[in-house]
Amino acid sequence: IITFSPNIEIDTIFLTKSTIEINKNITLISPFSSPIKIKSTTNVTHPMFYIGQFGTLTLNKINLYAQNHTGEGRVIMNDGKLNLSDVQVVEDTNGTGSAILNMKNASIKINAYNSVIKN
Repeated sequence: IITFSPNIEIDTIFLTKSTIEINKNITLISPFSSPIKIKSTTNVTHPMFYIGQFGTLTLNKINLYAQNHTGEGRVIMNDGKLNLSDVQVVEDTNGTGSAILNMKNASIKINAYNSVIKN
């Protein structure tokens, strides 16, 4: 579990380099009243997160913003398990392809009450 200190109010985390590979159980939960935003910079041409076959990524109160590159799985490429609760995946610019790519044997669980995948 990755915990963000409630004493440090952050607005946005920018990912500027390579894909974050998840090969074990990782949970990101925002302790703030508003979600944490995670964006890749415009020069990034790969998914923000890759979930490996034995990995699990759980996101709660996190907003993910796809940038303007082309390809499938621009935000998350899932080959393991993905759990989303109170998450927004937003097409931030004019990229093409899917924001989330769920591979053949992967699973995705979405708490649809507050989760949104939108353009």
